[in-house]
Amino acid sequence: MTTPERGPRRFWTTFLITAFFAAPAGFLWIGRGGLALVSFLALFLLPIFWAIAAWPLPPWPSGVLLPTLWAAYCIVSLLLVLPFRRRSLPVRWYADGLAVVAIGIILPQILALGVRGTVIEPFRVPSSSMEPNLLPGDNFMVSKSAYGIGRYSLAVPLPIEGRLFGAQPKRGDIAVFRVPRLSTSYVMRVLGLPGDRVQMIDGVLQLNGEAVSLETVGPFVNSWGEAATLQRETLPDGTRYLVLNSRDAGPGDNTRLFTVPPGHYFVLGDNRDNAADSRFDTGFIPESDLIGRARNIYGNDGGRPFARRAWLVPAR
Repeated sequence: MTTPERGPRRFWTTFLITAFFAAPAGFLWIGRGGLALVSFLALFLLPIFWAIAAWPLPPWPSGVLLPTLWAAYCIVSLLLVLPFRRRSLPVRWYADGLAVVAIGIILPQILALGVRGTVIEPFRVPSSSMEPNLLPGDNFMVSKSAYGIGRYSLAVPLPIEGRLFGAQPKRGDIAVFRVPRLSTSYVMRVLGLPGDRVQMIDGVLQLNGEAVSLETVGPFVNSWGEAATLQRETLPDGTRYLVLNSRDAGPGDNTRLFTVPPGHYFVLGDNRDNAADSRFDTGFIPESDLIGRARNIYGNDGGRPFARRAWLVPAR
């Protein structure tokens, strides 16, 4: 334990603690517990609300955007904390150096991991397999609570089978799942539920022996600058979304009949001619490998507009 200071905290120690560890740690250091709690709720929850609301971020590369946001975060923290330094109450128990580290630095990290593991987590799209709904460079939020807690809910795999507190994905959901053999995560659309029979015939999705409605919307230019055809697919329950047809008689346009086993799902990329989905090596997705349901786009690394496609929950 350090010896409590009786007067105001020194300027430079307050400055450094606040600049490096943000306003909550700074307020704890000067003995202002109530302000620490308020600033924590404001500065911790604001980015979550920002992403959930799909408010746009500046269209800068992530290597520029993230340091800029962190610098702004530190400046705001300093502006909040330093005016209260002369009214420090360093005799409070939580103003001790170890308490500041534990409450102001370690605890927020634990809470952040908990939020990312059970509530919501950001992801980035690296490929064009979900065009036209997700483009390369899109940053989007995933609802971790939609399907409950699974093996890959946290950064470290959990020793559990199945899912805890989960609900079954709905047909048409855009889901993020783990591919253990590749040590990576994919985002695809769930189209086959356990027990379903799925097949592609001449580029048209077949569910349980019935062709899914497919209508042409118009021409489209994909992310590679190639001409394609935009189509609207409508599932039997009325769920509808856009898909992309880049060429006729592609390798995935005619497939064998797939019967989805219990506890597994069949997924397809919306870019039907450029997706490594369940028609190919990806295969069926075990429910334990699900991470969450894609919710909304909140930015794009390349500055591509996303306002018209921000919400990823399909119309039903």
